Amino acid sequence: MTIYFASQEPEICHIFSKEFPEHSCFIFTSFASLMDMIKKLSIMPDLLVLDYLLYNHDIFDIFKEMNKKSVYIPLIFYNDPTLILPKRSLHWKHIIEYQKPDFYDFTITEEYEKIFSKIEEMVESPELSPYIPLMQPHKKLPKEIINSDYYKKMLTTQEEDKLIFLKNNLSENQFFLFNLFYENLDNFLSLDTIIKKYKADNREMTENSLKVVISRLRKKLRTLEISGFYIESHKNNYCLFEK
Repeated sequence: MTIYFASQEPEICHIFSKEFPEHSCFIFTSFASLMDMIKKLSIMPDLLVLDYLLYNHDIFDIFKEMNKKSVYIPLIFYNDPTLILPKRSLHWKHIIEYQKPDFYDFTITEEYEKIFSKIEEMVESPELSPYIPLMQPHKKLPKEIINSDYYKKMLTTQEEDKLIFLKNNLSENQFFLFNLFYENLDNFLSLDTIIKKYKADNREMTENSLKVVISRLRKKLRTLEISGFYIESHKNNYCLFEK
């Protein structure tokens, strides 16, 4: 498979490409150079992997441009900030299927799915994500800079109501773990770090038991949609996010 990567941060694309030694990967550092290359080709690449910030989406629509020229190349934006599905890989599949023109006979194969999953894993990893534009989770606006007293009070009330609701619907152990995550909202915690926090509170916890509690807490938060929280994991690191 031939994959074209294009980004204002070519170092990121070099990291991506090293994960696909079985494929032919080419890296472009500007949108102009990428388009120039595509215009000269008689055989199109199998996949475009682009930086969302590579060009202005209000001025240029790459999908319309391909339709005009009766050309189609499966395309994903690796740092797309407007996901319409919960998983990045599923979002990419949906966009490709949605944008695919009628004249183009194309099916997303298992090989594509493997590539999507691998890129998703790298893009969302704690090691790489902080260095990829648009991948940093936004921070909640601090109450001290909100200039509306009414809104401050409303936020405080909503937050307190959520925590009271969770305390009433989670087991004591689950709520203790939730509080640990809540104190470190949007930050990944390793299993070792969490176990140390348990010990600091004179609580016994093994790694296997902790994984069970985390699993049950994740399931409970998914069930309790009003909670507005969810837990993501990466290589035995866990993080609580607020929707």
